[in-house]
Amino acid sequence: MHGWVHGPGRSPAREFTDYMWIGFAQALVWLLVVAAAILLVAWLLRRLSRERAPVTTNRARAILDERYARGELTRDEYLAMRRDLEGSP
Repeated sequence: MHGWVHGPGRSPAREFTDYMWIGFAQALVWLLVVAAAILLVAWLLRRLSRERAPVTTNRARAILDERYARGELTRDEYLAMRRDLEGSP
């Protein structure tokens, strides 16, 4: 009966080690899933923080362009303000 339950030439200890490898594989898969989730969150946070800074500059530049288009600024004033916004001397 022992051979019928575990198969010929197999012992309960051998089957336990077979199942241990399955457990290790599952643990590795979960570790990879958690690591991927952490990397995804870090990437998203980095991307969102990069997108915020240029939006302010783009908005300021758009307002400056509108003021110049309406004739509120001379060309020299416009160019000076644009250099200030872009951070160029």
